[in-house]
Amino acid sequence: MKGVLMFQIRRWNRSTDQSFFDHCQLESFKTTLPHAETFTDEEIQQKYEEFDKNDPIDMSSPGHVVFIGETSDGQPAGLIWLHRREPFWRFIEPLAWIYNLHIIPKYRRRGLANQLLEKAEAWTKEQGLNLIALHVLERNTLARALYESCGYTLALSHNESYFYEKIII
Repeated sequence: MKGVLMFQIRRWNRSTDQSFFDHCQLESFKTTLPHAETFTDEEIQQKYEEFDKNDPIDMSSPGHVVFIGETSDGQPAGLIWLHRREPFWRFIEPLAWIYNLHIIPKYRRRGLANQLLEKAEAWTKEQGLNLIALHVLERNTLARALYESCGYTLALSHNESYFYEKIII
């Protein structure tokens, strides 16, 4: 870790934070594309729009929350987006699902991801839930190491997908 910085964590404001959210979503999407560096920005944008069209998520529906991590001078540095989900797939009780954890590159390895995960876990507990889970690609070894260091356990792997979860007490 470079040097831990103190970040302010706040709930997002759709009207002022939407462009930052969209930027983080696109940047995170790029990491899922094998050989993303071979695509133009326009091609990546088109692929992202196709993905979003085929797998739409209504952010205005109840249960979605985004927390923004900001520097001391108010610059957005990262976010975590999670959702209170009803039972699905292998989960038999409602849970918190992390859709995205994204840190702007110059703020990585400064403790913000840990702070955002702690905030997400506190929110999970406030919601009366005792499980938080997520999906990450196998090749994203840095993210996997982060989750494991924060107490998340590998629940299942399938092809390139790793599913982690953590019981919140």
